[in-house]
Amino acid sequence: MKRPARGEIGQRPIHGLDVVEFNRIRRRLRLAVGALLLVIAVGVLGFVLIGKGDHGLVDAIYMTVITLTTVGFGDITPQTTEGRLVGAVLMVGGMFTLALFAGIVGHTLLSAVLSIREDQFRMSDYIDHIVVCGYEGGTRTLLDALLAEEFAEHTALVLFGPGERPADVPLPFFWIGGDPTKERELNKARIGYARAAVLVGSRSLDPQQADAKTILIAFTIRKYLRKLAVTGRRTRPLYIVAEILEPENVEHARAAGVDEVIESHRLGFSLLAHAVSEPGSGQIMVNGRELNEYFKRDVLVMELSTPLVETQTQDRFDVVARCHGGGLSGQAGALKLGIARALASADPDIRVNLRRNGFLTRDPRSKERKKYGQPGARKRFQFSKR
Repeated sequence: MKRPARGEIGQRPIHGLDVVEFNRIRRRLRLAVGALLLVIAVGVLGFVLIGKGDHGLVDAIYMTVITLTTVGFGDITPQTTEGRLVGAVLMVGGMFTLALFAGIVGHTLLSAVLSIREDQFRMSDYIDHIVVCGYEGGTRTLLDALLAEEFAEHTALVLFGPGERPADVPLPFFWIGGDPTKERELNKARIGYARAAVLVGSRSLDPQQADAKTILIAFTIRKYLRKLAVTGRRTRPLYIVAEILEPENVEHARAAGVDEVIESHRLGFSLLAHAVSEPGSGQIMVNGRELNEYFKRDVLVMELSTPLVETQTQDRFDVVARCHGGGLSGQAGALKLGIARALASADPDIRVNLRRNGFLTRDPRSKERKKYGQPGARKRFQFSKR
């Protein structure tokens, strides 16, 4: 059996890192250690040669180390101008060399920690999670919308995309680095145990190429699931939602196994057209406050909303009203009449329905006037015989 070459597909990951990433980190560490050893060697050689036998090898190494680290105890100091020049060069070079060394080591440790976390997820028992495939930086709105859903509180959310974790990814999301178009990397996200997969269209490619990549991801996932034994034991199949940018690619996405296709461009334009033909979203504001906040009783809210409900226009119009005088019950009745009259004026076709249900009929009852010489309209002063 042929052994795969270095960097080829088939080599086992090393402590959570694939071979390419491991070799890249190893080259960086070699560069950092080599630069540090080179500076130390130059410093030792300089102190030995300039000292002309006054400093031994141990003293030269000691002076080089304390100079590089800018400690400078002062117990051994260069006496000549050349020695001080070498010390100054070592101090400046040491700061840059140590900064480079610390940066590379820190980056290596961070990469190792993220890779270990990725492996922890791969080897964990997470099930019924949601995987977002093909995520790229700049679509933060999608993440905010996912976090706003009720299932986000008790469901693991996983982002599966190429490269390292973007800076705009919120902490509740797991980041799995990989290529979702390759079957061998789908196991990283435990796609066989997920509840749903969301395929996001690429913003860095033209629409046709982005749709082709999305369709390829869907086809790869379905092909991978057919090979898993756990697929036959699932109570419900994996639900795949895909974003398609071009309308002619919708049928191709469904043929690839996508359960629900979202045409983002067509959806946006449809909403714009709907807003022009049927303005409003059903929001009701009374004196600058929400309807339920102003009329705290559900019976009043239901009563004044009946014209909208009966005509099935509760999602077509916004209502902005100002009420003053009387109590909440009287204001609710007045607002009900005002909404009915506004609907009849906006759409004459529903006027007959409003009239048939009595929404356009004003309640003629009103407060009777006070009578002269009496405390009220009907109230009388107490009779006194004497």
